[in-house]
Amino acid sequence: MADLAKPVGAAGAAEALRLGLVRIDDAMTVVDADERACALTTIAREEFVGRRLDSVATPRDGGTLPERLRLAWRAGLDTLVLFHAGERDVLCRAVFVLTDSGWTAWLDDLSRDEHPLRDATLLARAVRELVVAIPTAVAVLDPALRVEQCNARFADIVSVHGTPDVGVTPAELRGRSAADLLKTDDFAALVRTLSEPFPHSWWFKGRTLGIDGSVAVSLRPIATAGVGVGGALLTLEDLSAEDELRATTQALRHSERKYRELYDGVPDMLLSIDPETLRVVACNHTVERVLGYTRDELIGRSLSELYHPDSHQYWRDEVVREFRESGRVRDAELKVTRKDGSTLWVSLNASAVRDARGRVVASTSSWRDISDWKAAETRLEQSDEELRRSSIRLEQQNEDLRLARDAAEAANRAKSRFLANISHELRTPLNAVIGYAELIAEEAELERFEEVKEDVGKIQQSGTHLLDLINGILDLSRIEAGTMSVDLEVLEVEPLVASVVDALRPAIERGRNTIEVRIDAGVTTIRTDRTRLRQILLNLLSNAANFTSEGTVAVDVVPDPDETGWMTFAITDTGVGIPLEHQQTVFLPFHQVDMSTTRTVGGTGLGLAITRSNCQMLGGWVELASEMDVGTCVRVHLPSRPVD
Repeated sequence: MADLAKPVGAAGAAEALRLGLVRIDDAMTVVDADERACALTTIAREEFVGRRLDSVATPRDGGTLPERLRLAWRAGLDTLVLFHAGERDVLCRAVFVLTDSGWTAWLDDLSRDEHPLRDATLLARAVRELVVAIPTAVAVLDPALRVEQCNARFADIVSVHGTPDVGVTPAELRGRSAADLLKTDDFAALVRTLSEPFPHSWWFKGRTLGIDGSVAVSLRPIATAGVGVGGALLTLEDLSAEDELRATTQALRHSERKYRELYDGVPDMLLSIDPETLRVVACNHTVERVLGYTRDELIGRSLSELYHPDSHQYWRDEVVREFRESGRVRDAELKVTRKDGSTLWVSLNASAVRDARGRVVASTSSWRDISDWKAAETRLEQSDEELRRSSIRLEQQNEDLRLARDAAEAANRAKSRFLANISHELRTPLNAVIGYAELIAEEAELERFEEVKEDVGKIQQSGTHLLDLINGILDLSRIEAGTMSVDLEVLEVEPLVASVVDALRPAIERGRNTIEVRIDAGVTTIRTDRTRLRQILLNLLSNAANFTSEGTVAVDVVPDPDETGWMTFAITDTGVGIPLEHQQTVFLPFHQVDMSTTRTVGGTGLGLAITRSNCQMLGGWVELASEMDVGTCVRVHLPSRPVD
């Protein structure tokens, strides 16, 4: 077969040797296959060409085809390949040669009846099936003592002991060195016996698979005619069960000692009870310490002698019945009597111990001292009762407060309705008085009655002041009664501010003040109620004009720096200021800081109250900052586009 690798005509050589020729690219895709190759593999040429070779064939000895192909090429060996994509499975011997464009493969059919290797192939298959089927852990090793074939039992033993080969399969062990898997220094001496004139089996127990004395190993050479040793048969017998039994026995003795120490050291009271007589069979030291009895005094004593008479009926009717029905008791609370006659509360948990036939042969019980918990429970119940009484009293007080609140709200609504009605009744004749005063003033102007003109002016001024007061009361009553409506519309900010400033300019300049208006370039329109916003600005500018003399009154409109989509209207003056103690109360109705000043400049104490109510109606809020003899700044924050 080695002559096929010489640079002779590939097609001619294949024809002469009755071999099939297949060409494969670097990606393992079949580029071409001659008739002989198609006949050998029973795969039609149109189904052969274009497919990956490893999709129609696998190495007989396992592994992947690309991996076997490269190993065989480096070693100068042929490869046994099983084609399984045709009409039948065909075993071929393949010789692969590396070319510039990929690989060239010559195929020889080993499945022909007349082929001399067919019987050996069938025998090898039978051996492999036998290795897999037998229950003994066995592996067939090649001449280099690598695993060629093994069964699941062999893989299980290696998986259990051969860290890190946890959970390996027989296929994953193929090709692995036996010396690495066994992890023993004795294996090297064992291997040397394979070359002796009369090879034989060796059994030994030692440090194998990482466990001391856990596995017995047998290594039997496989002789090949005319060659000598051609491999070995490796069998393993797991002896760890014997080691585990000895270790388990020692562990049980140790556990028994620990259990006794634990049994006596547990802070809970532990008792073993005869399920038939309900008498104490055994107990730990905690029972002696808590109850005051010695162990000898407790053994054989009936439980009824330990439970307080107050708990006898509950124990007989509930606890014993539950134990006999279900074989267990959980968190039963009972009163127990100590040897000195004092009592304590315990929480009882009990379980039945059954034999192989399911019969109850013993009972284990634990008592936990819950006296402190029961005392706390009693105090808690007393507290709950006191809390319940307090809750009833509080509910009654809340009901009284609710009735008082409802009555106050009803009175407030009645007051608002009365104020609205009386304001309306007062405003009608007052408008007539102001109107007639204006007519008289005009007549006095024409007739040059200066004395009458001055008196009529006082009538007009007083009437206007009274009308403003009535309008303020009317607006406030409407707000409190909830009858004030809001009509949202998009307004130009600059014209609205200008109209308010022009209306109050005479009052501002009358106090020899200057007016400054600054509107940010980013402020254009606002969606709000025109009347409410105009009233807010009029009230704030009027206050600034009234309480500032020979100073400055400024109006600033800017986007709110803290809230996106909001706008701030700031009215600032350099007037007398507001004392700190009055800055939170100036927004209350009819509240005035200094009555003497109010008498001088006028005012009803409703302007800021109405301003705050209007701001809230528009979805905004108002804040004030003031310093005595420095001035006051009132900021109104409103949304630019409020939701309806």
